[in-house]
Amino acid sequence: MTWERQCTGGAPTGNGFTQISAGEFHSLALTEDGTIVAWGGADGFCDAPTGNGFIQISAGEFNSLALTKDGTIVAWGGDDHFSQCSGAPTGDGFIQANPGNFHSLAIKVTKPPAVPEFPSLSVSLLLVAGVVGSLLLGRQIH
Repeated sequence: MTWERQCTGGAPTGNGFTQISAGEFHSLALTEDGTIVAWGGADGFCDAPTGNGFIQISAGEFNSLALTKDGTIVAWGGDDHFSQCSGAPTGDGFIQANPGNFHSLAIKVTKPPAVPEFPSLSVSLLLVAGVVGSLLLGRQIH
């Protein structure tokens, strides 16, 4: 399928999707091989990057973000609202990215985490960018 057909057509069918994300005007799905499928609105929302190797997708109101295997952020869609695409951070090491309506957020690992005192201790993170606010939820797992 080409991106144009996916944008003018409906949602993809079949199996093999690992993630979905719904934006204001468009939707995204991630396949098992890391390919992004986009459908819905026009105006660049469905100009998703090609190829595979993506590990996370997130659709916002005006733009979308994806993470590559090395933790690089790829942004596309509308750039009129506070440069959410052209202003995306560069480099690798990002572990999560989420677009909001007028801002986007990302978590970057700048150094390896310290070895916990108890090997069974770990932390789970969830990052969400909203219309006028954001949320970072951390949870310790024992």
